[in-house]
Amino acid sequence: RLPQPPPPGGGAPRGEPTLRELMRVSEGDMRRAIQLLQSLHRLHGDEIGPQAVLDLSAALPDEKIGETFAVCRTNDFSKLGVLASSLLADGYPVDQIIAQILEHIAASSDLGDRQKAQVATDIAVADKKLTDGAGDYLQLMNVLASTSRALAAPA
Repeated sequence: RLPQPPPPGGGAPRGEPTLRELMRVSEGDMRRAIQLLQSLHRLHGDEIGPQAVLDLSAALPDEKIGETFAVCRTNDFSKLGVLASSLLADGYPVDQIIAQILEHIAASSDLGDRQKAQVATDIAVADKKLTDGAGDYLQLMNVLASTSRALAAPA
């Protein structure tokens, strides 16, 4: 029902790209989508765009995920360090970064099941360590290095 015109004074996302982004970041959770819409309307009024959805949800844009995997494919540890520092400096939460890496890995046709399982296991370990209070940078580097190793290994 979101594509219907909004009532007067009621902000709603404008355009299909905004709705797609809202559905992607809310992961099918209607409550989360409604809360995001309410917050977006308070902040942006009737001018809600895809970038506003990304900014409020702290999700990485697809370009950043693509850049992350491009750097992982180089298999260069120093570039991974620069990437990790950059992502953290941009304010992205580590749990969101690793969740999106896992999502991308699971959908990837470039990796075999064994490689996907190894990265997923490493992400689970990193998530547990983050929950226990480990450093964001180190756990992100661990996940990026694991992803890099998986991408470099034959499928």
